[in-house]
Amino acid sequence: MVANQIVIGAWIQAAGTIINAIDPPFVEDDGKVFAKTGNVLQAVGSAVMADATTNPESKIANKVQSIGNLFVITGLYKENASLEIKGNLIQAAGGGLALVPAIIESDFIAFQGDFLQVVGNSIQAISGIKEQTENVDASLLDVVGAWTQAIGAVISAINLQREYTTSKNE
Repeated sequence: MVANQIVIGAWIQAAGTIINAIDPPFVEDDGKVFAKTGNVLQAVGSAVMADATTNPESKIANKVQSIGNLFVITGLYKENASLEIKGNLIQAAGGGLALVPAIIESDFIAFQGDFLQVVGNSIQAISGIKEQTENVDASLLDVVGAWTQAIGAVISAINLQREYTTSKNE
């Protein structure tokens, strides 16, 4: 059941990243409905995985990612770009922590998925910083970052699904 919960959490997180990528936070839009919904799903998915995993590094990584999403959500509701930027950087830090178990277990696919999420979150943070400090439209960067993160999350979910299916059949 725990492995199944981890897979469910991974797919919730992946769905959230895709929804967020449809209309990422730093793209000009009044409602930000997709960004809000996507980040809520990401936070829930990460929290579900953190709850289910026994690996301490994975547990901490997922908790940190969930906290990052909460920062982004708060920033979206308060229209505070600094919170959104910090949230993306916190998510990237959580993804960086998730690289540790992937490296220890020599799981190249998990590494790829987590690495892409780190890169995507970092690109999104950079887009927010550019918009704040240089007063330029960096929405293309935000879109690239959001889709990079989404691709990484889907790779991670597929990998966890494959691992769960393989272990269930043994």
